Amino acid sequence: VAFVEAVARELGLGLDTARLLADHELRLQRQTALLQAAQTLTSELELQGVLEVLVNEVVQLLGADAADCWLFDEQRRTLECRAVHGLPESETGREIAPEGTLGQAIAARRPVLKRDFAGTEKPSPSASYREFEDVMIAPIAVFDEVRGVLGVCSRTAGHFDEQGLELLEAFAALASLALRNAEAFEESSRQARIQRGFYRIASV
Repeated sequence: VAFVEAVARELGLGLDTARLLADHELRLQRQTALLQAAQTLTSELELQGVLEVLVNEVVQLLGADAADCWLFDEQRRTLECRAVHGLPESETGREIAPEGTLGQAIAARRPVLKRDFAGTEKPSPSASYREFEDVMIAPIAVFDEVRGVLGVCSRTAGHFDEQGLELLEAFAALASLALRNAEAFEESSRQARIQRGFYRIASV
């Protein structure tokens, strides 16, 4: 009996060590993927290009089935879908009020995980989203102002976890930086076009 108890203790320690190593390896893989996504993201300067890279990279990063990116329309105070991955292209351009899980993430200023999304989301999701079980939404903030949200969806219940929320939060921070850079690039390009226009007028 003493021998079996000793073996059981050793097995317990071995299993605990293996679990810690597996958890550490998973974290390392996710951090490496996040770094690669950041490198890809910073290589794009055009605003629409940035948004498309965002949804493509976050799907790969989290092993999701779909992703979307919504930006605020300041005049209408609505969210407009600007880029999708794994969803119908017809979703792009759709406008909705900042309600439900989207509204929770914006109000909390942190990522939100929603289980049984198709059955519990209020108001009810559109037809394109009714097939998803797990959904995570993270706010995109620029200079402490929420400018939009980034969402990932899975058809498998229990696919996302707390580590996934942390990873999405880190990616949303990168998205904020990329969005700010893209807007700065867009503004500088606009100024350059104006200056070239004035130069041509002056030449004439």
